[in-house]
Amino acid sequence: MHQAEKADADPVRLGLILDMSGVYADVTGAGSAMAAKMAVEDFGGKVLDRPIEIVVADHQNKAEIAAAQARRWFETQNVVALMDVAASATALAAQDVAKQHDKIIILSGPGTTRLTNENRAPQTVHYAYDTYALGTATGAAITKAGGTIQSSQVDVAGSQGGMVKLQISCEIAQADLQRLLYDLEAGMPFLFVDELTAEMPQAVGANDGIGRMHVQFALSGQWQGAAR
Repeated sequence: MHQAEKADADPVRLGLILDMSGVYADVTGAGSAMAAKMAVEDFGGKVLDRPIEIVVADHQNKAEIAAAQARRWFETQNVVALMDVAASATALAAQDVAKQHDKIIILSGPGTTRLTNENRAPQTVHYAYDTYALGTATGAAITKAGGTIQSSQVDVAGSQGGMVKLQISCEIAQADLQRLLYDLEAGMPFLFVDELTAEMPQAVGANDGIGRMHVQFALSGQWQGAAR
């Protein structure tokens, strides 16, 4: 068989570098692998008369493993694109390898803004929320409802299992709180409110802060890939 004929017969290999057993396994592990294989079946199993093949690897939440696997696939197994790559450190490592080999990488697991800012590349598609969108959506919704943010910070301990979690403290009128909560959970990116507490100030002036409450809540955002 001539080399050109062999290339035409080779499958189009798509590589998923996933967390198969760690904190992200529930949202990007075996379920992601199965969803990708189902999507290939729905598509017909071929592209340009070549079979589509899904290959899967576990990065074990280690950037060096993600980079080594990406390099191995590109150099020895003719993988044409990487998909998913949960967690930011592993995604950044795989992205660097994809740039070096001029290969496509489509990221639906990680949330770091570095993927589309400092480390941006024409080969990269960041198909998910990011940490900037999460914070911006929160601020816009609170301001729209007439509230004022007092503080917001990433909850590192709570940002697990494919979620990014913010702890928010704000002041808002009692009548506007319901609209704020609706706007947060009904908008994009997909957000979830929990750990909500609200209290009226101990004392307010005659013309200041009337009807406004101190509200604290946790806001979580989960990666949202393409419909599968």
